[in-house]
Amino acid sequence: MVSGDAKVGAAAAATDPRIVKLVGEAWRHAKAIGAIGADMALAEAGATTEDVGIVVGTAKQLAPAMLDLLAEHRAWDRFSTSLVGK
Repeated sequence: MVSGDAKVGAAAAATDPRIVKLVGEAWRHAKAIGAIGADMALAEAGATTEDVGIVVGTAKQLAPAMLDLLAEHRAWDRFSTSLVGK
């Protein structure tokens, strides 16, 4: 039986493509994202540690920051609300 990882090619990829997709979807939906250490999935998904609603650090550092972000439900400030051409 072939494992799920082998089916998606995760063994050959630097970061599991399922994680990259998950982070990308969370970023596009303005969800809070927490990463322990330097997470390659952020960069591969087009997000940066400078984006609003993304925290990177140790588990102890992430816990209070993530609780605050999750209480807001979405990181609306991640995206500009200005209309183009106005």
